[in-house]
Amino acid sequence: MRKGLFLLTVFMAAAGVYAQTTVDTPVTLVPVTVGVQGQFDGAQAGAGPIAIPSWVNGSANQAVTWTIGTCSLGTGNCGAFSGGLYTPPASITVNTTATATLIATAAADTSQSVTVWLTIYPAGVLRFSTLGSDYTDALSAFWYGARVPVDNSAAYSQTDYRASSWPNTSADTTVFSTYYHTYPDDIRFGPFWVANGNYKITYFFGFDYNNCSGTYSLGPSDSSGPYYLVTQGSIQSRFDFGMYIGYLCRTPVQVSVPATVTNNTLEFGVYSSFFAGAASSNDAEISAVSFAADSSSSHWCIDGQGIATDTDAACAQTAPTGVTSGGPQVLIPAIGPTTAGQFNCIVGGVGVSDQSYTAGTLQLGITSWYAGTPSPTWSIVSGPGAISATGCYTASSIPNNSTTVTVQATDGVSLTALANILLLGAGTVIQ
Repeated sequence: MRKGLFLLTVFMAAAGVYAQTTVDTPVTLVPVTVGVQGQFDGAQAGAGPIAIPSWVNGSANQAVTWTIGTCSLGTGNCGAFSGGLYTPPASITVNTTATATLIATAAADTSQSVTVWLTIYPAGVLRFSTLGSDYTDALSAFWYGARVPVDNSAAYSQTDYRASSWPNTSADTTVFSTYYHTYPDDIRFGPFWVANGNYKITYFFGFDYNNCSGTYSLGPSDSSGPYYLVTQGSIQSRFDFGMYIGYLCRTPVQVSVPATVTNNTLEFGVYSSFFAGAASSNDAEISAVSFAADSSSSHWCIDGQGIATDTDAACAQTAPTGVTSGGPQVLIPAIGPTTAGQFNCIVGGVGVSDQSYTAGTLQLGITSWYAGTPSPTWSIVSGPGAISATGCYTASSIPNNSTTVTVQATDGVSLTALANILLLGAGTVIQ
């Protein structure tokens, strides 16, 4: 450390006359500080070795020495560092967690360090609810509830207005009955330190606020979407779970999206988005999440926001009995040339004020399952209308009878995805 002498000037006023005095006071300067990417992280047993991003401010010497401080499993049982890389323990007891502190000390000034508070989870599928306590559901699946790694201080736990029953399903709805929400903001999970590879991230939703009955009105305050489902910093789907369930109260729904990990770090979340007809963005909401390693082959799926139905078998999603899947077997609602809503194409692209949504259009996108960044060529296989190079479908006219339009996205080599759009006939009414 070094000490410097600063000149502090104080101005004083008395009887309308300003007087000036100076005070010399010693101020301690700390030129070296240590930083890390995140101080509250999760790690799966068996992952690693992991390079933890760190930096040193105030010195050209960026070297740090990592050590393990406390360990809830006892000294030596929370993994180890070797060559600056951290390896979690090979295993821990299922349905439990361990905690440890990892300390990075600057080589340039050993009095300066930073601490990472780490939660260690067992290998395998990890499920996180918003219940506030751990829970085992009717299918014997274990959910962490008290140790949810939410990387957002603006996420509020909503447990006070739980519905007393869910009449539209026979499923165990306990994990759907509470949720995190924001005003508005994003809800981010992680970072998790995991083995490199492909992962399936599943999001769980359900609108049950205060025993909501029947259907609920469509609006930003309802917090049923649309949301951006984001993994590894990229939008995988623009999802409105209310659309999948016909805005029916107390009806559980889940949807899965991909994530590829190449640096042992997994992050995902639900991000707020613009809502058609409102100037503000939509509040993000989530009841539960899970992630698991995924061995499925590389493929594309068309993200049709619940309106276009992807016809490819590889894109089918499954859910427990009584839970609606956000997969392509769902086909509601349909669109017409004058239909306006949050599913319309946005003039200028995603993120522009929703008041620039274009009626009679449907914005399609690609969810790339482990096939890299998509650059599709769009075309209409059958049916009326037109589709742009950016995946914006435009209905040309109102047909006499409801008509199915089939669209295609391809990379011209090995990746192709098909989806059906139901174009409403004259006089057709949707709720």
